Amino acid sequence: MAQLLIDAGANQNAVSGIAWTPLASSVYLAPDVAQVLLRAGAHADGPADRTGRTALWYAACKGNADLVAILLAAGADPTLRASGPSALDCTREARESDRLRKRLSEPDPKTRYVTDFDRAILLLEQALAKREGR
Repeated sequence: MAQLLIDAGANQNAVSGIAWTPLASSVYLAPDVAQVLLRAGAHADGPADRTGRTALWYAACKGNADLVAILLAAGADPTLRASGPSALDCTREARESDRLRKRLSEPDPKTRYVTDFDRAILLLEQALAKREGR
């Protein structure tokens, strides 16, 4: 569907009425949607919303490790941040919340991506270490 919209002339970097870019919205979808958007020229580091947070920040906070990997490979900067926690800190906090939620309820069967906070954290830590030259 994303490819059809792009082929029809949709702007892959447009901001929606709720102030989200298509790449930010792809955080809730299978990672192949983000790949289509990035191939079409979506900005891996562009602000995902009016707060200045990036798609990487949202993907990390949701534990969408496949998308974190795709965005990092596309050049997303793990150090970019708006106000509030960094992508890495948000992921760590969300992992703890997710663990508690899982103890209290069943997983959401409608999730279209695999949630893996541990892998997202590892990917972010590796990207940050690479940037610091370690």
